[in-house]
Amino acid sequence: MKTLKDHVILYDAVCPMCNLYTKGFVDTGMLDKNGRLPYQEMPDKIACLVDPDRFTNEIALVHLPSGKVYYGVESLLQIIGNSFSWLRPCLRNRALFKMCTVLYKFVSFNRRVLVPAKKDEARTSPMEPSFHKGYRIAFLVFTWLISSFFLSRYSLRLSAILPQTSGYREYLICGGQVAWQLAAVCLIRKERAWDYLGNMMTVSFAGSILLGLIMIIGNWMALRNPGFYAAGFGMVVTAMLLEHMRRAALLGIGHQVTVSWIVYRLLVLLLIF
Repeated sequence: MKTLKDHVILYDAVCPMCNLYTKGFVDTGMLDKNGRLPYQEMPDKIACLVDPDRFTNEIALVHLPSGKVYYGVESLLQIIGNSFSWLRPCLRNRALFKMCTVLYKFVSFNRRVLVPAKKDEARTSPMEPSFHKGYRIAFLVFTWLISSFFLSRYSLRLSAILPQTSGYREYLICGGQVAWQLAAVCLIRKERAWDYLGNMMTVSFAGSILLGLIMIIGNWMALRNPGFYAAGFGMVVTAMLLEHMRRAALLGIGHQVTVSWIVYRLLVLLLIF
């Protein structure tokens, strides 16, 4: 694989996701062994080159000899296009580039709720990514739709246990959970509401993907026993509960929001039955 030399990519050391994929660039030889650097530790000679309003939100790639800086999708294209030259025409397509830019910003502005930083690291980090309300709302809507879709499909596997569902029941339940938890977190720590909702819906999204995997396994094994799907649902909900508690602790909110989450689900079960 062709290595992009004389470049350094500046990543967010507090972001596990950023750390992982930039390390992948180095490990695969797409960048040389000194080709990445946490932006929290960048020297003055590099700090004076980058735009302080951009590099915390759009990962920066610096060409050291010239001082030219690429941001976001363009920085990734420089690395990927150098290693896979046959991809350059596709990656330079204007419509595709614009779509990738939107997708990149969607992930970048929500990266701290997708994979949260450790509490101590988040507190000591001198440079935080900006909060973008539009991309956070888009993230909440996206995860709500995906989670509701998978729950709707999964509830059909539990038709012998749960009352028959309508096409919109799970969408209303998931949407109601967002409104319920928003009210709860505003009573506890209003300033963390957007961060909490992002984390909560990440947990819901991950849980829905796990339910999707259980359905795939069930189809592959031709399983129709609702007990199998009920057990799978129980395990996923338990994992979601533990992850919800972990993320609430990282946010410094406490267990009240987890209690609220449980109370809402119990009330929903009572209404369903």
